[in-house]
Amino acid sequence: GCEASVADVVEAYRTDIEYKLSAEMANDPQGEYIRQWVPELRGVSAEFVHRPWAMTQEEMVRVGCVVGKDYPTPLLSPLQLSTKAEDWNVGDADDPAVSRRVARSGEHRVHPYDISGRSYTQREFLDYAIGKSEDYGESAWAESISVPDIQKKFVELEARIKAQEQELLALRREQPKQQMQEALAS
Repeated sequence: GCEASVADVVEAYRTDIEYKLSAEMANDPQGEYIRQWVPELRGVSAEFVHRPWAMTQEEMVRVGCVVGKDYPTPLLSPLQLSTKAEDWNVGDADDPAVSRRVARSGEHRVHPYDISGRSYTQREFLDYAIGKSEDYGESAWAESISVPDIQKKFVELEARIKAQEQELLALRREQPKQQMQEALAS
C-alpha cells in the first residue's frame, strides 16, 4: 500500500497553504480576524500574527505565544509567504528559471467532475496526468473552470433563484384572487 506521513500530505499541499496564508495576510494585515478565533495569537504583533514561528524566542516568551508550547509547531519547512499579487500570478510554469512557488501558483481552476471541489493550478493538473496520455493533463485543464468564473456563476445563479422565488411568490398571491373571481363568475 501507499504509506504517507502527515508531513508528506502537508508537503503535497504546500502551494495551497502558502497561497491561503498569503491571502490571509493580505486580507487581514493587522490580524484582527485571526486573533478573534485563535486566542493564542492575541498578544502577537501584526508583523508576526500570521507567522508566529518567525518571532525570536524572546519575543515568543514576551507575548505569551511560544511555538511548540502555546502554539503548534509548523509541519512544513519555512513557507514562502507574500501579499504581493505579482508573486502569485507571474511566470511561465514550464520555465525552469521560475521559482517553484511562482511556477506552481497562478490561476486556480476546479474540474467539474472532481467531487473534492478543490482548486488546482495548471502545473498540478499536469503533475496529476503523469503516467497517462500526454494530452490528459491539458484536457483536464481545458475542461476545468477558473475560480473567479465559478464565483461569478454562483452570484448569477443566486440572482436568478431569487428572481424566480419572487415570481413564484407573486403567482401564489395572484392564484387565490383568480379562483375567487372564477367562483363568483359561475
